[in-house]
Amino acid sequence: AVKHRYNPELKSVGIALNMVAPDEPESAQIVRSCRAHLGRSLFSTAIRTDRRVGAAALQGVPVIVNDCESDAARSYLGLSEELIARVQ
Repeated sequence: AVKHRYNPELKSVGIALNMVAPDEPESAQIVRSCRAHLGRSLFSTAIRTDRRVGAAALQGVPVIVNDCESDAARSYLGLSEELIARVQ
Protein backbone atom coordinates (compact mmCIF):
# COMPACT_ATOMS: atom_id res chain seq x y z
CA ALA A 1 0.00 0.00 0.00
CA VAL A 2 2.83 2.42 0.81
CA LYS A 3 4.54 1.77 -2.50
CA HIS A 4 1.35 2.23 -4.48
CA ARG A 5 0.12 5.28 -2.60
CA TYR A 6 3.30 7.23 -1.84
CA ASN A 7 6.25 5.96 -3.85
CA PRO A 8 5.85 3.61 -6.82
CA GLU A 9 9.64 3.45 -7.17
CA LEU A 10 10.12 2.08 -3.63
CA LYS A 11 12.12 -1.16 -3.48
CA SER A 12 12.83 -3.39 -0.52
CA VAL A 13 16.48 -3.99 0.29
CA GLY A 14 15.71 -6.67 2.83
CA ILE A 15 13.98 -7.71 6.00
CA ALA A 16 15.64 -7.47 9.40
CA LEU A 17 14.68 -9.52 12.43
CA ASN A 18 14.73 -7.73 15.76
CA MET A 19 14.19 -8.61 19.42
CA VAL A 20 15.89 -11.96 18.81
CA ALA A 21 16.86 -13.90 21.93
CA PRO A 22 19.13 -16.68 20.63
CA ASP A 23 19.17 -18.50 23.99
CA GLU A 24 15.39 -18.92 24.00
CA PRO A 25 14.12 -21.95 22.06
CA GLU A 26 11.01 -20.14 20.77
CA SER A 27 13.07 -17.28 19.41
CA ALA A 28 15.51 -19.65 17.73
CA GLN A 29 12.60 -21.52 16.13
CA ILE A 30 11.10 -18.28 14.81
CA VAL A 31 14.46 -17.30 13.31
CA ARG A 32 14.82 -20.70 11.60
CA SER A 33 11.28 -20.46 10.23
CA CYS A 34 11.84 -16.94 8.91
CA ARG A 35 15.11 -17.95 7.26
CA ALA A 36 13.40 -20.94 5.61
CA HIS A 37 10.49 -18.88 4.28
CA LEU A 38 12.13 -15.55 3.46
CA GLY A 39 15.47 -16.77 2.11
CA ARG A 40 17.81 -14.12 0.76
CA SER A 41 15.40 -11.28 1.43
CA LEU A 42 16.18 -11.72 5.13
CA PHE A 43 19.35 -10.05 6.36
CA SER A 44 21.83 -12.45 7.96
CA THR A 45 22.26 -10.12 10.91
CA ALA A 46 19.48 -10.16 13.49
CA ILE A 47 19.08 -7.54 16.20
CA ARG A 48 19.38 -9.23 19.56
CA THR A 49 17.21 -8.35 22.54
CA ASP A 50 19.19 -6.12 24.86
CA ARG A 51 18.08 -4.02 27.84
CA ARG A 52 20.53 -1.31 26.75
CA VAL A 53 18.21 -0.38 23.89
CA GLY A 54 15.62 0.80 26.41
CA ALA A 55 18.26 2.61 28.46
CA ALA A 56 19.51 4.40 25.35
CA ALA A 57 15.96 5.41 24.41
CA LEU A 58 15.40 6.88 27.87
CA GLN A 59 18.60 8.89 27.47
CA GLY A 60 17.59 9.99 23.98
CA VAL A 61 20.73 8.56 22.37
CA PRO A 62 21.40 5.69 19.96
CA VAL A 63 22.34 2.39 21.59
CA ILE A 64 25.77 2.63 19.95
CA VAL A 65 26.37 5.82 21.96
CA ASN A 66 24.92 4.37 25.17
CA ASP A 67 27.08 1.22 25.08
CA CYS A 68 29.02 0.48 21.90
CA GLU A 69 30.01 -2.99 23.20
CA SER A 70 26.45 -4.18 23.85
CA ASP A 71 24.93 -7.03 21.87
CA ALA A 72 22.39 -4.67 20.33
CA ALA A 73 25.03 -2.13 19.29
CA ARG A 74 27.13 -4.85 17.66
CA SER A 75 24.02 -6.21 15.94
CA TYR A 76 23.08 -2.79 14.55
CA LEU A 77 26.64 -2.26 13.29
CA GLY A 78 26.56 -5.65 11.58
CA LEU A 79 23.19 -4.88 10.02
CA SER A 80 24.41 -1.51 8.75
CA GLU A 81 27.44 -3.17 7.12
CA GLU A 82 25.20 -5.75 5.50
CA LEU A 83 22.78 -3.05 4.29
CA ILE A 84 25.61 -1.02 2.76
CA ALA A 85 26.90 -4.12 0.98
CA ARG A 86 23.46 -4.78 -0.51
CA VAL A 87 22.94 -1.28 -1.88
CA GLN A 88 26.39 -0.83 -3.39
